[in-house]
Amino acid sequence: MLIRTKVAPSQIHGLGVFADEFIPKGTILWKYVAGFDLRFSGQDIEKLPDPIQEFIRTYAYVSLISGYYILSPDNARFYNHSKDPNTVGIAMDATYGEGADIATRDIREGEEITCDYEKEDGDARIKLGNARGYASSEHSHA
Repeated sequence: MLIRTKVAPSQIHGLGVFADEFIPKGTILWKYVAGFDLRFSGQDIEKLPDPIQEFIRTYAYVSLISGYYILSPDNARFYNHSKDPNTVGIAMDATYGEGADIATRDIREGEEITCDYEKEDGDARIKLGNARGYASSEHSHA
């Protein structure tokens, strides 16, 4: 995350990520950073122990750009889904790698940061139909 956030109980589901500062419309809140954010292929995940697979499938999002699972080790993994999100993902390019999330409107300090899983996560149907996976990123992220 490129802004200050905190994790707290969410009225949407479980835990959520909340702005810990005012975020003006158009601010880049999160972007994929190679070496910090992690990318896994489905084959990579299948080689891992079951509890780790479950963690990745819960907290990572499937990039609509590359098809990789993207896991953010920061608070971005606590994005919750909203049909009226306050962020939007932008596509991969030379600047943002796997992508980035931008504020679609001003976000008040203490407001939950949300995204639309259906527009940003290749696993959206699974996550939205599975309460345990519903509190996934990211976006997260992105």
